[in-house]
Amino acid sequence: MNYILHRFSRLAVWYENTPRPGLVLAGVVLILYGPFLAGGFAIDDFRVIRLCREYQAGEREQLDLYNFLDGGEGNHAQRAEGWYPWWLGDDVQYRHLRKFSEAIIYGEFLLYGDSPLGYRIDGLILYIIGVRLVSAIYRIIGGGERIARWAALFFTVAASNAVPVVFLSARGDLGVVVVAAGAVLFLARFLRDGGSALLLASAALFAVSLAIKEATLPIAALPLCLWCAFRDRHGVGRRSVIATGLMSLVGIIWLSFYIKGGYGANGALMLNPVQDPLGYLSTMPGRSLLLLSSWLYPYNPFIFYFYPAWRLGLYVLGGLGGITLLLLGRMFWRHHRGDYRFWSMALWVIPFMPLLVCTVPDNRVMMLPTIGLSYLGAIWMTQSRPAASGSRWLPVLFFLISPVLATIGEAVAVRSIERDSSQLARACVNGFGREVSSGDCVFYLNATNNFIVLFAQDTCRGVTGERDLRVAFLSDVQSPKVRVVDEYTLRLEATDDPILSTFVGGMGRSRNSSKALGDVFDAGEFEGKIVGVEDEDVTAVEFRFRRPLSSPGYRFYRCNYDGWISLLRKTEIVPFDPGVASGRGAKVDRNGPTANVRR
Repeated sequence: MNYILHRFSRLAVWYENTPRPGLVLAGVVLILYGPFLAGGFAIDDFRVIRLCREYQAGEREQLDLYNFLDGGEGNHAQRAEGWYPWWLGDDVQYRHLRKFSEAIIYGEFLLYGDSPLGYRIDGLILYIIGVRLVSAIYRIIGGGERIARWAALFFTVAASNAVPVVFLSARGDLGVVVVAAGAVLFLARFLRDGGSALLLASAALFAVSLAIKEATLPIAALPLCLWCAFRDRHGVGRRSVIATGLMSLVGIIWLSFYIKGGYGANGALMLNPVQDPLGYLSTMPGRSLLLLSSWLYPYNPFIFYFYPAWRLGLYVLGGLGGITLLLLGRMFWRHHRGDYRFWSMALWVIPFMPLLVCTVPDNRVMMLPTIGLSYLGAIWMTQSRPAASGSRWLPVLFFLISPVLATIGEAVAVRSIERDSSQLARACVNGFGREVSSGDCVFYLNATNNFIVLFAQDTCRGVTGERDLRVAFLSDVQSPKVRVVDEYTLRLEATDDPILSTFVGGMGRSRNSSKALGDVFDAGEFEGKIVGVEDEDVTAVEFRFRRPLSSPGYRFYRCNYDGWISLLRKTEIVPFDPGVASGRGAKVDRNGPTANVRR
């Protein structure tokens, strides 16, 4: 152990003194993420490619990559065409005003088409640029080159940045880091030195960042936070007020367009401080704690929402994170409360939290707050008193070793989901034993991995090239009981978990609605009718198909799984033959053409 610590100390000294720290950071990015360049598309990447292709062919007037759900007839049409699960309610809306993100992605589509490699290389380039700009922010804030270098390294390996780098549809998150960091860089120079051109450049980049992703809106409050770092500069208070006013004006103008255009989300798992202030206020502290805990103990809270059986882990990690935050707060207060740069970067985090908690906790939304948090980690690393902090190896463990391991884990998980969904798509097409023709349909009775439920039809068509194949999941849980009612009708009944009780099940309803007995959903090739409800939990659903269940154009499958943990399990599909059903259930043909298909 002493040998390892000694070697790391020598490496740390070299990093602190190397004349080209930017190249080192770029090298870290390539070493950390380079092995994942060979990955493919996953989840809603296939939807993005489809919409870009349709727009290029003139089949769409607008790209609308982030206009997921309009509500009303638009929802009905997309559900009937198979693009969304049958349980999507007509009142659900999910729309964002991200025109610059759309432009970036469409530009990449024109360059790379269906080839993932080009997109991934662009992602690494964007991330390296973002890291360099964030490093420049640390140097302007001050505190010394040593702090700036460690803060930049901690930001580079932060687990919150992993999914945006490896997940192509999160391109907006990378674009936001680049543009927002540029805006803050100009803003910091304006606060430090003055100059109207710097302020105008900052405001312009802020406006661009809002058109990339709305998560940058809290930047309007950063002039007040950064004032602490430059409080000894003449006129900084006045410049801070001016900058706050201009940034707020830009934010208000953008917000008026956002509200007037009807953008936003009303899903049951989303928070709305305007329409439901009590629900927002009661949930905000817990979600804030989870997000901040994911900085100290790098994990993604989002995973726990996809796997309800793991939900206890959220409370454990949240509680552990809360205790650690209190201890760290006490340590910082005792030893750094007189450092105004510390206050500047500690306050940096606060404006972002009220907005970020509106969505389900996902560590990738912490990319911008992590800029401030990484600086705090660097202060702990470089300035804490050894006797008071116990050991300087703790920040290395928290902000270097653990994030690297978590980043690799998240990247591997994304690749696992990508491979699993692709294998599933190929297997179900092969199950026809012939060329797929127009009108052919694949139905999965259950779901072992909620990640492959969303955009299942896009994924299958994108992987196999079968443009007319219909694909649908009939439930979102692992073990529903399946019974054939008649030659046109299947009935699914809950066993271990209620139907529509998972994350993707909850996404199908709005905050103001719930699934009720007798609700009918037209999914084009079939209708789903809720026939059993207990305490607002769906216990039974009947599906009436437009053709007989034994139709040669239909294929039914059960999903099984095999592997280490449920996130990394390999899905296998087993054919389900409703033609040999009895009154008590249906026989599963385990010798069919795609039985036990695995990666």
